[in-house]
Amino acid sequence: MYLCEVKIETIHFFITNINTLLYKMIKAIVLSCMDYRFVTKIHNALSQEGYCENYDIFVAAGGSLMYTDDRSVFLLSDDLNNWRNMFEKHIDLALALHDIKEIIIFEHEDCGAYKSFYKNKQSIRSHKYNFKMLQSYLSDQYQSLNIIGYEINLNGEYIKYDE
Repeated sequence: MYLCEVKIETIHFFITNINTLLYKMIKAIVLSCMDYRFVTKIHNALSQEGYCENYDIFVAAGGSLMYTDDRSVFLLSDDLNNWRNMFEKHIDLALALHDIKEIIIFEHEDCGAYKSFYKNKQSIRSHKYNFKMLQSYLSDQYQSLNIIGYEINLNGEYIKYDE
């Protein structure tokens, strides 16, 4: 009976330590759009890139759209800052809990948020442009983190933005 208890305690100890170790192995925080069509596609792309479920995820309509320099996109100037602050608080938490090394941003084609927020359809900024704005801003704030951008299409094919 005592051996069984020891084994159970040993197994419990092992599982607890493995979970703690895995919890600390999170490599990145991912920013993606809320579009349901891309959830599985982004997960698959991240797996192909070696992020086998070892990332935190933050979802916001339009992804890097919150870092646009086009203030006419938002009805109230506070909206832009509120979105940014929320994302940055999540980055800070991911750093504190998981010691992340990267921020990964996924943009996608046919984005409803871009269509919705930009009033003049002729002036739609590209996803890559807004990613570069985000990358520049976050590079100043989080100098120790590598910031990586991807764009994915409806077929699940993706490209990595140039560094």
